[in-house]
This record gives sequence, structure tokens and C-alpha cells, in this order.
Amino acid sequence: MNVDIIKAVGLQNYRDVIFYGEVNVGDLGQSFKMVFDLGRSDLWVPSLL
Repeated sequence: MNVDIIKAVGLQNYRDVIFYGEVNVGDLGQSFKMVFDLGRSDLWVPSLL
């Protein structure tokens, strides 16, 4: 993993229940709006094979 490309994500808070934000993934930085599960470290990204 190239740690030089890891960036902080500003999270939005909805009623102290849901945290969401936008992340960029991949070489082209494709943007995804995400709801973050703060109890897990997994990140699921849709793809086409």
C-alpha cells in the first residue's frame, strides 16, 4: 500500500447516528459517496468484471 496517497476524509454527522462523506478510489480518483460504519475497517467498492 502506498501510504503517500492516503488522505483524510471529512465526515458529515446526521443526528449522531450516521456518518457520511465522499472518498476517491483508484488511479483516476473515482468519487463515491459513502456511509461509514465506525465499528469496522472494511471498505466495499462496486466494480464491473
